[in-house]
Amino acid sequence: MIAEVLRKKGLAVHEVHGISQEGSCRRIDMLTIPPGSTSAYIIDPTIRFEAQEQQPAEVHGEKCRIYEPTVPFHSEKYHLTSIEVVGLMFGARDTIPRLLVSFCKTFQLNNDFIHDVSLTAIRGSLAVLKYHL
Repeated sequence: MIAEVLRKKGLAVHEVHGISQEGSCRRIDMLTIPPGSTSAYIIDPTIRFEAQEQQPAEVHGEKCRIYEPTVPFHSEKYHLTSIEVVGLMFGARDTIPRLLVSFCKTFQLNNDFIHDVSLTAIRGSLAVLKYHL
């Protein structure tokens, strides 16, 4: 859903594989490049069961630790001057973290998008729960 809405806004969105500075391979959900820009975003959404208030920031930090070592590889491959890693947490029980709201503002995604993606996260969580019952 995120990739689809970003593409509709004119951004290039790619699912890519990269190599970290340590030599490990990483699959990136979305490498997003605004038109005509030499800057990009690595966007990695995840659904987590809400456990604490700091969790969205912790998820973001976790994603940065995983994907920042691939920035030099992608910068060279795509001729980019900067890449920002964005770890997005969606709450399994429909929590909408501030970091998600901030992301939506940055990319000019409206409240309908937040509503739709939140419902999708809940549906997915319920499907997992149903599978385990």
